[in-house]
Amino acid sequence: MLNYDIRKNDHQWQFLKEGSDSPIKTFETKRDAIKFCREYFTKHGGHLRVWKADGSKIQEEHSYERAKQSFYTGVLENVDDTVKVAGTYLSKGIYGVGYYAAFGVVFGATMIARFIPFPESLTHGVEDGTEAALDSVDGTHHPHKSVTST
Repeated sequence: MLNYDIRKNDHQWQFLKEGSDSPIKTFETKRDAIKFCREYFTKHGGHLRVWKADGSKIQEEHSYERAKQSFYTGVLENVDDTVKVAGTYLSKGIYGVGYYAAFGVVFGATMIARFIPFPESLTHGVEDGTEAALDSVDGTHHPHKSVTST
């Protein structure tokens, strides 16, 4: 059975797994932390130690058995976890495709532009067109930015 602690750190109460420095969750009051833990342990089980505010000693301890689950509930939990993990990897994959596609297009175009001499007016036109396109995209895809016309 895993051990967990509720400890006060600065002005917040933290719910921590034994041996961990980073809290699972933080709370404004000890009462809120204990309420959350009771619900948490109903699902996960474990041993809870609630420390005094000064951290000197344990105020109370409780052991919670994990609630018995049906086969169907266990499968649904695992499917939910699998979907979350798959979604994370899918997002990373989509990001990678976008990154390397954009890199390839810009890198390729830049390399071609460096080896082929263009008239100066064409070069300035491409630069101005690129800036206008970026300004247009920023105004369209970032509604929190305000586009001002002069």
